Amino acid sequence: MRENKSYRLNSIRHYLSQVMPINDKNWELIAPLWSSIEFNQGELILRPNEVCHQMFFLVEGMARCYFLDESGREFNWSFHFNDSEAKSNNVFMLDYASFISESKSRIYIECLSDMVVFAITKKDLYQLYNKSHFWSEMGRLISEQVYVLVHNRSLNQLALDAKERYVQFVKNYPYLVERLSQNQIASFLGITPQSLSRLKNSE
Repeated sequence: MRENKSYRLNSIRHYLSQVMPINDKNWELIAPLWSSIEFNQGELILRPNEVCHQMFFLVEGMARCYFLDESGREFNWSFHFNDSEAKSNNVFMLDYASFISESKSRIYIECLSDMVVFAITKKDLYQLYNKSHFWSEMGRLISEQVYVLVHNRSLNQLALDAKERYVQFVKNYPYLVERLSQNQIASFLGITPQSLSRLKNSE
């Protein structure tokens, strides 16, 4: 079991090393802070009105973040996956606003399959930032990457029409196109399943 955990932890080190190279000394500071958790398909990791106290790194499986409007309509905000077959991966799962401000979350994080994750608490992460310049810098760089992703997604939702958003989704996330339902993709794009069907038929 310990060997399996060590193997899975290496996936975190490999991913983070693409942001900044990590030597053994710096890795030993953070490795003990991660706890391994397994979830079943359909489980909710986070619910509205809960405070997000942990950041999750997805090792195996797939999840989605979504929220409901006042009428109960679902809107998919993001999908999370970590697969060598994918062109890109989205491995960090949390409600950033809730995590940073310790306010109540407005989103759900749902497992779309059985999942294996590693979790680190905000308390442990911020204590690490305070004592390690390296990890503080790592956190800054990752936060900047997240900001760019959210910024671009928000602009695309406002500036692009439905067809342009769909074309971009297919280009950027071919892995997801093959694995998500039409309803899930339509919700992410902010259109109805019927509109998505018409877009696909017009190609």
